[in-house]
Amino acid sequence: MKVHSAIELALSSTFVVLINLVLAVGVNGQSLPVVRVESVVSSPVNPILSLTGNVHSRALLPVTAGIDAQLSWIAEPGDRIAKGEDVVRFNAQPLRLLQAEQQALIARDQIQLSYLNRELKRMQSLHKRKNVSEDELEEVQSRRDIAQQELAVARARLAIIEERLGRTRVTSPFNGIVVERNHREGEDVSRGDELLKLQQADQLELRLFVPVKHLASLAPGQQVAVFRQKARGNKVAANIRSIVPSADSRSQTVEVRIDLKQDGGLNWIPGELLRAEIGLPAETGQLAVPRDAILIRSSGTFVVVIDDQKMAHRIAVQLGRAKDQWINIRSDSEYLKAGNHVAVRGAERLNQGQQVTIGNS
Repeated sequence: MKVHSAIELALSSTFVVLINLVLAVGVNGQSLPVVRVESVVSSPVNPILSLTGNVHSRALLPVTAGIDAQLSWIAEPGDRIAKGEDVVRFNAQPLRLLQAEQQALIARDQIQLSYLNRELKRMQSLHKRKNVSEDELEEVQSRRDIAQQELAVARARLAIIEERLGRTRVTSPFNGIVVERNHREGEDVSRGDELLKLQQADQLELRLFVPVKHLASLAPGQQVAVFRQKARGNKVAANIRSIVPSADSRSQTVEVRIDLKQDGGLNWIPGELLRAEIGLPAETGQLAVPRDAILIRSSGTFVVVIDDQKMAHRIAVQLGRAKDQWINIRSDSEYLKAGNHVAVRGAERLNQGQQVTIGNS
């Protein structure tokens, strides 16, 4: 019994080997190449728009003198100025002298007005008793009215002087950095002279120019990935703040502004180039294959499709975005459809129309 069982086992093993040999041999008696295949799928990879843009400050403020005066102090290029701190100071002494002079004139006009108010009351009393004429009364009243107006003018002039005194100190409206200086201490400047440029340090933005054809895929608040050219691994998330709805007639692009935060130790610098990746909706009918299915040759990039008759077809493709083990492809071939099979192992030596054996385990 044991002998018969051993014989049956040997016969069955031999039968399996013969079947495998038959499957792996073509009509001409030669063995067929064995390949491993995977399915073509509807793409799980969303396209990404990659662009380069410049960092800009949200505010670049040219600071003008505002008054005709002499500079007593001005911030240096590179100085960091906190909000409310001085960036420019002028010699205020001439204006303080004018202020003191005008205050003295006001005091004098007040004395004159007080005297005329008393004189008018006296003249009114005398007029009631018929001791002064109507003309004399009107003359005193006119002098009193003129004194009132002179006092008002003097006070207005004092207000002007004090307003100019307030301009002898120019403070920063935000946290900024001095990036340019045009004058130095001791110079006499005019009110319209540009003294320096102050750049906002903590409010930065990335400005991109996006092709108009992608405009419908963008919206304020949309998240994008931002990174430096040589530090692709240090991507940070940022949001689109605004889209300028005006296209450049030559480049057919629109400006997109992205908020940048000074966190994570990246320290963005105005003027530097950054890369941004913006996710786009997947195209209808886009296909993907495993990376191992791609054959790169000097004549182009190909995949090998194995049809239902186990025949190989080498198809030229264009590569798109990749994600994990999948990569997008483009081709007009009728053999490339979702659900069809491509070779991922053993395709390197296959010829067009060659019969194969599928060896997936």
